[in-house]
Amino acid sequence: MSERHLISKLICGLATAGLFMSWACNPKDEAPSAAVATLQHRRSVYVIDIAPDGQYGASGDREGAIKVFNQSSGEEIAVFRVAHAVKSLAFSPDGTVLAVGSSDLDTMQPGTKGGLSLWRIPSGQRVSDLDTNGYAVYDVAFSRTGELLAAGCGDGNVRVWDAPTFSSGTVFRPSRSQAIDVEFSPSEDLLLSTSNDNVARLWNPSSQELVSTFQLPEFPEAHATFSPDGKFIVCVKDYSLRSKISTVVRYNVVDGSRREISIPGDRIYDLRFSPDGKRIAIAFGGNRGMSWRGEARIMKADGFFHEAKLEGHSDVVDTVRFSPDGGILATGTMDGYVKLWDAASGTLLTTIRHGGGVYEIAFSLDGQRLVTGAEDGSVKFWDTSSLRVPQEP
Repeated sequence: MSERHLISKLICGLATAGLFMSWACNPKDEAPSAAVATLQHRRSVYVIDIAPDGQYGASGDREGAIKVFNQSSGEEIAVFRVAHAVKSLAFSPDGTVLAVGSSDLDTMQPGTKGGLSLWRIPSGQRVSDLDTNGYAVYDVAFSRTGELLAAGCGDGNVRVWDAPTFSSGTVFRPSRSQAIDVEFSPSEDLLLSTSNDNVARLWNPSSQELVSTFQLPEFPEAHATFSPDGKFIVCVKDYSLRSKISTVVRYNVVDGSRREISIPGDRIYDLRFSPDGKRIAIAFGGNRGMSWRGEARIMKADGFFHEAKLEGHSDVVDTVRFSPDGGILATGTMDGYVKLWDAASGTLLTTIRHGGGVYEIAFSLDGQRLVTGAEDGSVKFWDTSSLRVPQEP
């Protein structure tokens, strides 16, 4: 989750029954949005995660409450609590265990306390608390097969446990700065971590060897991620405020080669691959005089060639997500709106008004629902089954 989330923070109209009308209507019209279902937290919802098995999802809030829900209906299944604000959630691949990372402060300060706990799904029964030396946990990630669990901690360490016993943990000691993000490669032989010392690090989780490092900009939203096939890592290297140009690095995991690409525009807040790895969605934002503005772009992953520029948000676009089939791109901002786009053409399909500043967005595994979480504590479910985007040949 971005630092902006921590510190501040479907086509055209919806029919009265709560379902989307045909996307043949004018996609720029904004009608009152009717959610299919709503879950209400008492405090701001910072994070949402969807189980890989397609049955359950979970949302976590600033007060430490976690709600487990049915992905399809939005029905609340279980509620449980941790002692601090929920900063990260990760389901095991089989959907039976939920890892919860927490912190006692919204901002990332040295010495911030928190923890990491494991919970049985769907019952919400506590399984265990894992040792993080009492420090905050900002991100958690299971490997694809569920054999490993990694956590980015407030003491600067990345901790890795063997699953399903979680009886032994390995500590990677990259720096004294907070470890913000962790991600396993699809093959599980590499672990990517980013820290707020402005460095991304690539590890071998078996040998604990540091494989490579990448310099990140002095900016908390810097992002790094694996391509779906695990052959590349893409990360934001730096940003020039004067020239308004971001430098993005594409690292070849196979041969170690690097390529740098300059992208003009505002600061980059998020960067995501499409499920097939052919496209990259990039979220931008910046201050234009007395107000904030944002946009997103869709680019070809091979060469970063421009495909579409997505405009119309009145605040920084800090969240982008592709639907599971890659046909739709959702963009969300703190202005309370989420826009859905045809990922192939960049055509605006619809605009959703959540009503509160949107912290997180996620698609259900079947793509039939979009889930949005906001600063007002609401989690809303939107029917996307009527969206029909032509498939590429």
